[in-house]
Amino acid sequence: IARREGLLTSAWYGALFFAFGAHLPYWPIWLAEWGLSQAEIGTYLGLALVLRVVGSTLLPALADRFAARRVVISVAALAAAAVFAAHLFIETRPALLAATLAAAFVTAPLIPLGEALGLRAAGMHGFPYAHARAAGSLAFLAMNVGLGVLIARLGPEVVLWAVALNFLAVAALGAVHPGGGAPPGAGLDRSKLREAVALMAHPVFLTFAVAASIGQASHAVYYVYGTLGWVGQGIDAGVIGLLWATGVGAEILLMLGPGRHLVARIGPAR
Repeated sequence: IARREGLLTSAWYGALFFAFGAHLPYWPIWLAEWGLSQAEIGTYLGLALVLRVVGSTLLPALADRFAARRVVISVAALAAAAVFAAHLFIETRPALLAATLAAAFVTAPLIPLGEALGLRAAGMHGFPYAHARAAGSLAFLAMNVGLGVLIARLGPEVVLWAVALNFLAVAALGAVHPGGGAPPGAGLDRSKLREAVALMAHPVFLTFAVAASIGQASHAVYYVYGTLGWVGQGIDAGVIGLLWATGVGAEILLMLGPGRHLVARIGPAR
């Protein structure tokens, strides 16, 4: 991607997925090192999903309503960095649960808002969306491999720093995201609740929603217990990073390789 706007969008995706590339595979390891059992980790992260539903619905709706998408992204990412940094001082389970729920709430809008701005930037400035988005997957892969090596050498505490520092980068790059920046008063969301209700009754939308939900349900088990399962089998953290990277490699091939042309030929639904 040669255009400045494409490079900025790619950089934002890179920062976001550096953060998630540290958090999703390795946060269960940090929680286990803190002292939670596997059952407690599943409970904490399961409860966090409830807050993710709220955060990914409420905060993007506010961002759309007031055409403040870049502001919400930056504030949410700053809050995420602060919440994760606060984990350094947590000593009780109730405090850890509260921090887990807060982190879920403030990180929830980042992907939906980021995808909206990424698609808008690609359309406005004429660069391939898939290429910018692939930068995020490459960052996720790099973090999977690199952080696994660091954990093996330095211990799980490096996970916290990797997550918090990268969310700071997400906030900084979000403030200048080329997909935002609507003029004052422009781009306000005028949609009505009845339009959302009508959409929910549309069979095509419902089919898509069910398919997406099933995919997310499978991901939830993988994200929470995949790393813990491998640790329980005695697999080294560096190898676990490579296992995660293998899955992400398939995603990158879809977006940059022949998979992208295949999707264009047979249609996204098929």
